[in-house]
Order: sequence, then structure tokens, then C-alpha cells
Amino acid sequence: MHKISVALVTCCALWAGSAFAQTPQTATVVLQHKNTVYQAIYDGVNKRLDCVSANTGCEWRTTVATGVQSIVDFAGVATPGGPLFVYSQGNDVRFAMPHFRTGKTVTPMGSRPMSGVFGPGRLHSVLFRVGLYGAETTVEAIKGERKYTYKWDINVHGSSKPLQDPVSEPFQSRVSNEAIRLSLQLPRGFTCTPTPEAFQFVGPVPGVRMMIVGAEADVSLEEFTKLFLSSLSEELQLKELARQTSQLGEGEPCLIIMANGVSDGQPLLFGLVTFANDGMRYALVYGAAPEWFDAYAGCFYELMGTIELK
Repeated sequence: MHKISVALVTCCALWAGSAFAQTPQTATVVLQHKNTVYQAIYDGVNKRLDCVSANTGCEWRTTVATGVQSIVDFAGVATPGGPLFVYSQGNDVRFAMPHFRTGKTVTPMGSRPMSGVFGPGRLHSVLFRVGLYGAETTVEAIKGERKYTYKWDINVHGSSKPLQDPVSEPFQSRVSNEAIRLSLQLPRGFTCTPTPEAFQFVGPVPGVRMMIVGAEADVSLEEFTKLFLSSLSEELQLKELARQTSQLGEGEPCLIIMANGVSDGQPLLFGLVTFANDGMRYALVYGAAPEWFDAYAGCFYELMGTIELK
């Protein structure tokens, strides 16, 4: 087994510039539900997460949380009741849902809380299921060598509650796929869905995703890359912007590609790396909305550095 060459990651960083640079200290992410739009603003210097609403009749700015250590220490989604945030603070994972009209984390009538604590741990991943009044959340948090899973219904009425008791189990940070001869470290902030030929990752905010695909293929790297891009183009309308050839390890070729695409009517920017190794062909993909592509590109950069090939 050997790790992806540091030279590959460095090459990506130098060639793609900001696209594969370290995570910026400040980032703004748009959260949207139908015609309602919020801006989540993360200040990495002061470790603060703010949210802004400029919606007609509902203009406000609020500090959601302080002490948020990194951009992957929070996740967010827009709901009918307002933006919903899950975040690490101190030794706990918490939630806050600023009311869509006031920006406050209490209900307008009765002042019932719209914030709370899931339980101990540091945020690892979140899945949101947006509903009529808020969202159901499945939160994974890590404390020591254990993973805690919290499932809650969070709503605009201030009656948020757990849907089940917390589940605690040993945490395996490294996962393998024998079929594609590859293992990796699970990235913080991303929910992983393994398939027989791939790992797919959903990011902490809508529109951020990563994917690693492997296949045995008796074709050149250029042909594999062409076929892979063609398969993505059917769904994402990819348009290649730039390409560079490099090497992985000792003489193993790789291609680094930047491309535009569209998903659900929204523009996306993609970074792709394809390479060959011992009869296998691999594709590593990162995609996000252009406005916050740089903000989460560091997660892709780090993921590449954890890959081991068998």
C-alpha cells in the first residue's frame, strides 16, 4: 500500500491556484429555500458564524455562534422556518435556527427556544431532511474513539425534540473498498455513501460534494478520462475549462482538470483528478457552487492526502 504522492497534491495546489489552496479564513455561503435566501458568514479569525437575511420584510443579521473552530465545524440548510445550523462549540454539538422573520433563536410568541444541544462530541457530519416547519437532522459527532449519532426534529414552533435516544459506537475513521483497491480517511464535514465502485460525499452545505471512483480498465488514462467526463456530462453538462498532465509517484500518469457544470439548474465548478495504478483507473472529483468553491476546496485537498492504494 502507498499513499497518494504528496507531489500530486502539491501539483494540484500550484496549478489550480486558489481552487486547491488552503481553506480561506472567511467564507460566505448562500442557503436558499424556494425564494428565501440567507447568507451564512464564517469568520475564521474570530471563530464566529453569522447569518444575514435580506428578504423583503425580514431584514436582519444575527450571530449564530462563537467559538466555531473551522468551516467544517458547522453545517447549514434553509428551511421554511428559517436557516438551520448545526455546529461544534466547546465539547458539544449544538443547533440554532434563527426565525425567518426576526433572526432570533426564540419564537416570536412565547419566546420558546429555537436552539439547543444535541450532546457531547465534535461535529463530524450532518444529513438534513427539510420539512414543512423545519428539518429532521441526523448528526454524527466524535468524542475520543466513539461516534455519537443524534436524530432530532427541529422546527419553527420551538418544540424541537430527539426522535430517538443517542446511539454510541466505536468510530472507524478509515474505510476501505476492496473492489477498487483503495482506502481513505473519512473527511470531517462530509457524509460518506459507499457504493461498489465509488465513495460519494455530501458536504455540510447544499451544493458541495466529492466523489472517488475506481474501475479496472484496459484503456489509456486519456480514454478513461474521456469516458468518465462523458458520463458526468449527461447529468451535469460539464464544460472543460483547463487540463494539465502530471505524474503520480514514479511514472504513473495523472490528469488535473477544471470544468464548469450545472446541477438542478444551479452552476457548479469542478476539480477532477484522474490517474492510473496497476491496471486500475481512478477519478477524484470535487464540486461546489463557484461562489464558495474555494471555501471547501481544502477538504478535497486533505482527502487526496489520505488515500492509500492497495
